[in-house]
Amino acid sequence: MVQNLQFLRSLSTGIKPVSLQQGQIAFNLADKLLFVGDGTDNITDKSGVVTGPAIGIGLGYFETDLSIFTSTGAANAYTDQKIADLVDAAPNLLNTLNELAAAIGDDANFVTTITTAVSDVQANLNTEIARAQAAEASLGGQISSEAARAQAAEGVLTAGLAAEVARAEAAEATLVADLGAEVARAVAAEGALAADLASEVSRAQAAEGVLTSDLATEVARAQAAESALAANLAAETSRAQAAEADLAADLATETSRAQAAEGVLTADLASEISRATAAEASVQAAATQAVNAEAARAQSAESMLSNRISDIENGIDFGIFGGGNMQQF
Repeated sequence: MVQNLQFLRSLSTGIKPVSLQQGQIAFNLADKLLFVGDGTDNITDKSGVVTGPAIGIGLGYFETDLSIFTSTGAANAYTDQKIADLVDAAPNLLNTLNELAAAIGDDANFVTTITTAVSDVQANLNTEIARAQAAEASLGGQISSEAARAQAAEGVLTAGLAAEVARAEAAEATLVADLGAEVARAVAAEGALAADLASEVSRAQAAEGVLTSDLATEVARAQAAESALAANLAAETSRAQAAEADLAADLATETSRAQAAEGVLTADLASEISRATAAEASVQAAATQAVNAEAARAQSAESMLSNRISDIENGIDFGIFGGGNMQQF
């Protein structure tokens, strides 16, 4: 039996295993072929036809038309069936090799161990048979004595049993009478309970009728209240929508007014800017003219002052002061 499996793989087209021993499985993933070694020299395809011998390549040459995975279902079914055949309805505690190994104590020499144990048991059994036969011979006399004693005891027990039967029959008759009285009492009590139950059923049904009527009244009231609330809600919705429309119209009017006012303010601002610009230009021109006039006047004054100073300085140099003569220092 094969105890180990070895998987070989090839990714190259046209590659087949040169030798494949029993227990070896080879895959050619490029050609999508599977080779399984069984120790023979034949190649058998999946239909069972022997295609030819090849040294070292055994049963299990499969060809697939799509992929190696298309054989998965058949392979799984085959494997499941072989596992089922191997288990063969074994109990759950003994349906795996590990459980079987555990059951025999993982003893690789289990047959030898069992054979030795059976031999020892047989020897012990033979010894026990001899001892039992001797004991049976000894017990034969004891059994005869015991039989006589047992027969005498049985006679006594038979008489006691007859007396007990008579007593039990009398007690049973008493119990039968008591049972009849109890049955009559129970039947009367059951009749009273049945009458009470009927009264309670009538009362409960009447109460249920009242509750049903009250429920219908409450349903009608609730529906009326719901209708009133729905009408009020519709009226409030209409009022709110009208108010929203008024507010929207007022907002549009205010927006138009504000935009018109903004237009007027914008025009006024533009006019004021133009006026201020013109005024600034006029002031600037007047200021420039005044500055120029003041500059001319100042220059004229400075010229006159300069001339006067020159005249004064000339008069001091020649000793002339006023119209008289003064001696020069």
